[in-house]
Amino acid sequence: MTSRVLGVLGGQFYNPQTVLTWCQAAEVIIAADSGADLCIDLGIKPIVIGDMDSVHSDLTGLKVIKIEDQSKTDCDKLLDWVSDNHPAADVVLAGVEGDRLDHILATLGSCARSDLPIRLLLQRGTGQIVRSQSLLSHIGLGGRRVSLMPIGPCIAGMSGVEWPFEPQPIDLTGFHSISNLAHDNFMLEVIEGTALLIIEGHPEPW
Repeated sequence: MTSRVLGVLGGQFYNPQTVLTWCQAAEVIIAADSGADLCIDLGIKPIVIGDMDSVHSDLTGLKVIKIEDQSKTDCDKLLDWVSDNHPAADVVLAGVEGDRLDHILATLGSCARSDLPIRLLLQRGTGQIVRSQSLLSHIGLGGRRVSLMPIGPCIAGMSGVEWPFEPQPIDLTGFHSISNLAHDNFMLEVIEGTALLIIEGHPEPW
């Protein structure tokens, strides 16, 4: 059963070596539309999914799943395919950041709607989608910056950080935690809703 799935989106801002390292460790690589361009530039042959309105590379010889449903984003289609074919997968998304803020926000919405465990490869670290009724601890984060941002209404708390807080509502227009400093006993609890935990630095793949 596949456990390591790398999804590659079309974001323009990324470290090619970081993406290549994760590609080499993945069991399945699936690209959403123009994410295929990034993979092919790195010498990787992914499965390609989406409406194919922005990919420029020659896809000859690749498995292509064309879905023209405009009610879903290409990230929705990618995550739906993974859920149907590899429901137990540990999913990492690369190519998330780019020059389109609307695409970034839509990707976060896609991740929040999915039931899959999802992490994001970011320019300066990693993100992790944390859902309702989750208790998350990390060892070895001492000295790293961590940020907690809600994706929709959320109640959460953090301990083992420089500025801890008890579970409370977090909101983009109200309280949230930016650039907090983690200790080695870091812990996050999400009671309701969905949040994005951003951790400074890039770990080894899986």
